[in-house]
Order: sequence, then structure tokens, then C-alpha cells
Amino acid sequence: MLFAAAAQAQRTRPPKQNTEQPQEPETPGIQRRRNELYADYTTRVKRIQVNLSEGKNYLDKQEFPLALARLRLVERDQPKYQGVNQLIADALARQQKLLEDAISSGQQNEVAGKIKEARQWYVRALEIDPGSSNAREKKHGASQSPEPRRQQAL
Repeated sequence: MLFAAAAQAQRTRPPKQNTEQPQEPETPGIQRRRNELYADYTTRVKRIQVNLSEGKNYLDKQEFPLALARLRLVERDQPKYQGVNQLIADALARQQKLLEDAISSGQQNEVAGKIKEARQWYVRALEIDPGSSNAREKKHGASQSPEPRRQQAL
């Protein structure tokens, strides 16, 4: 009878509930922050991945201001994720090289008296780096230069 009562008690007990939280997968290279809700974590992961992808796409198009903005967002959210710090350094070096080349071409055209072409190069330099005071000053200076006068035939 004792066995029957024990068997009856086991049948009427509710099954043990699993108190462990299900394992929520993490994305390699992006650690979940302490006390971060899983929904917030997945949103952050998606944002990082989109910004990295867009940053690389802008780099391929040599749109450095947009590329650097996206890559810096990745760096802020997840430092060193997939080498983003190196991507930023490379982008800055490429931007500087193209900027110097554009300004140099503008100066060469200015010396040759091709003011319109010089202005175009300075505009290109500002597209490469909108914050370049050197390119802005050169463009403004070229805008102030009068077009060379053509000698009139006698």
C-alpha cells in the first residue's frame, strides 16, 4: 500500500519545469553586454553588420566621408570587430592620398592657366574630404582668379 500511495503521488505531481534559460546564440566577435536583453543584442548585431557592409561598399566607391562615418559607428559599437580599426586607418590613408593628388592636379592646372579645370580638381578634393581647409582655400582662390585673356588677333 505504501508503494501504491507513492506511485499515486508521483502521477499527480506536476512535471519538473526547466528553470534554465534556453541558450541564446551569440554572433562571433560581438559579445553580449552584461544585462543586455537578447532582443537588444540582436538589434545591435544587425546594426553593426549593416554599418560594416555599407562602410565597405562606400570604400569601394571611394566615398570616404560616408565610409568613415559607417566604420566609426561599427568601432563605437564593437571595437576591433572584423578589423574595423584597420579599415578606418586604411580609408584615412587612401583618402589623404587622393586628396593630395586632387589638390596637386588643381595646382598644376592653375599654373598652366586652366582655371576652370583647376576649380574642378578642387571641387573633387572637397568631395574626397569635405573638411579639407586647404582644398576649400584653393577652390576659393581659383574662383577669384580671372580667366586668362586671349590675345586678340591684330
